[in-house]
Amino acid sequence: VHGGLSRVPEVLAQPFRAACSRAEALRDISGLKPPAGFDDSLMLDLPFFEPRHRDLAARVAAFVERAIEPKGAAADAGDPDRAGREFMELFAAEGLLAYLVPREAGGVADRPELRSVCLIREAIAASSALADSVFAVQGLGCYPIALAGDADLRTRYLPRAAGGVAIAAFALTEPAAGSDVAALETTARRDGAEY
Repeated sequence: VHGGLSRVPEVLAQPFRAACSRAEALRDISGLKPPAGFDDSLMLDLPFFEPRHRDLAARVAAFVERAIEPKGAAADAGDPDRAGREFMELFAAEGLLAYLVPREAGGVADRPELRSVCLIREAIAASSALADSVFAVQGLGCYPIALAGDADLRTRYLPRAAGGVAIAAFALTEPAAGSDVAALETTARRDGAEY
């Protein structure tokens, strides 16, 4: 990776080199959490993050500390259905679900913006695996409708999903494939106007 930096514009290479140096410093550290005082905000200095992403990351970090941290461990160990619904209400109240839908359905952009979704998930996942799963599945349910759903489908589901009223579900399995997408054998064939 380091050898290829000579072909990368310097504006990209500098933050990448610094991030690699930080990563190398962490190699000998065990456990999932970075050492005390470690600041991973350097990632946000990469050129594909804009000031709005940095603002979002700070806002979500404060939200996680205020709303998710106090519930995280207990929710992960308790009733996942109830806790999942509570997390969904918190995400809706904070406006985070609006990042999963287009502006026409109450979203913050013309279409879901994945860099923002990744920043949100990173902060949530650091606090609660269950909360992250709930947010991720909401995105998995909204994204295909936002990208390919007809106007009626988008109007019927996406505003409710952005408000946390409609909770998405995502199922992917086959007897021979489990959840391995590459091994799925099911196909869809057009039969008139239907599949």
